[in-house]
Amino acid sequence: MIPVFDLHQDLISALRVFPVSAWSGTSPALGHGNLERLKRSGYKLIVQAVFPLHRHWGAYLTENPVLHALRMVERLHELAEEHAEHLMLVKTREDLETLLQGDRLGFLIGYEGMYGLEDRWVLKALYRCGVRVLGLTWNVSNLVATGAWDEHDRGLSDLGRKLVLLADELGFILDLAHASPRTYQEVLALPLQRPPIVSHTGVLPGTPRTRRNISIEQARHVAQRGGLVGLALAKLFFEDPKATLDTVTERIERLWREIPEHLALGTDFFGFGASETIEGLETVEGIRRLEQRLRQRGLPEAALEAVFFGNALRYLRAHLPAV
Repeated sequence: MIPVFDLHQDLISALRVFPVSAWSGTSPALGHGNLERLKRSGYKLIVQAVFPLHRHWGAYLTENPVLHALRMVERLHELAEEHAEHLMLVKTREDLETLLQGDRLGFLIGYEGMYGLEDRWVLKALYRCGVRVLGLTWNVSNLVATGAWDEHDRGLSDLGRKLVLLADELGFILDLAHASPRTYQEVLALPLQRPPIVSHTGVLPGTPRTRRNISIEQARHVAQRGGLVGLALAKLFFEDPKATLDTVTERIERLWREIPEHLALGTDFFGFGASETIEGLETVEGIRRLEQRLRQRGLPEAALEAVFFGNALRYLRAHLPAV
């Protein structure tokens, strides 16, 4: 079974809705899966996103976003302690190599949007807490950058440019998922020590109808900088309400030809609802059906290994801190 490195899941947000017992038990109640299902399906490392916004009366609010996020960061640490025989947090290359030598599942912590991160001390504190992947924005703009939903694309603010360079200096992997087109372009133009990634997105021919997704040309730009593009597995990322497993496999085949060393998976499991589910990819176990379908279509073994884990592994070995 090919191992899976997944650049984006929203498990910790799901745990705020479902009982924690569903995570460690055999019940399928926890959205797209649980610990047992993830391990049985071959997942080896997952970037678990901490989402700093919270919802109130249908609107996303940013009051105390850092406090809101820190609760989820601590819960991930607690999960790793409670299930130490099955789970570990990965913060360094040394941790990564330890993970690869055993049979535990690794979590790497991401922060989905720099809401409330307006000074170096908060950034340094988050890094000390084990956060390693840092998204500039979610769809909603903040003081750092413009989000994908904003009609007025201002890109990076002056403060944002300084904070992005600081975050890179501290060792964060920058994530352009949910960023506006101008933010995307301006970050890729900066002299960064480690190339940015797009952890979870749709990659579409031509111009996407929603700025939430990116074009193949934009994906090439990320690849040219040495970054990763994580393909998400919901209908919204294909902009097709009738998307099927064949739609996904065809897109992977095309992207493999375009960016073979930079294509990865960023499933967004736990982050989308039932209406966006693709038949065959209803749960984390669908990743094995995707592998089987790609084999049937004749994708080379080297391509499967690269997309499912190899490209992400090479990137993390190069850009996580040594110890």
